Amino acid sequence: MDVNFREALAILYRALSVVLFRAGIFAAGGFSIIIVFGMLLFALRVAGGASTLVVVVVASSAVLGLAVSGVGLQRFFLFRYRVAMLLLFSGRALPISGLAGAIRESGSLFRNHSQWQALNLTLRRALLFPS
Repeated sequence: MDVNFREALAILYRALSVVLFRAGIFAAGGFSIIIVFGMLLFALRVAGGASTLVVVVVASSAVLGLAVSGVGLQRFFLFRYRVAMLLLFSGRALPISGLAGAIRESGSLFRNHSQWQALNLTLRRALLFPS
C-alpha cells in the first residue's frame, strides 16, 4: 500500500470525528471510574470502621454497574462507530460522505453486535492460523 503523507492526513481527517467521539466516550468512562473510587475513599473516611462493609458493598455494586453499562454501550452503540471508523480509514467510497454515510453503511453491513463479533472471531482465527 503506497500511501504518501498527504493521503494519510486526508484519511485521518475523514475518520477524525469518529476517533474523537470514541475517545470522548472512553475518557468519560475513565472519569466515572475515578469518581466512583473517590466516592469510595470519601465514604470510607466519613463512615469509619463500623460500616466499612456497607461502603464496600455499595462501591462494588457501583463498579459492577459501570462495567455492565460499558459492555452494554459497546454492544448496542459503539461497535457501529468502530465499523464506521474502519470504513472511513479504508478509503471506501460511500453513498453519503462523512460520518453519517459511514454509520449508515455500517448498519447495512452489520445488523447487530453478534454479526460483528462473529466476523472478528473469524478474522482473528484466520490471522492466528494462516493456511
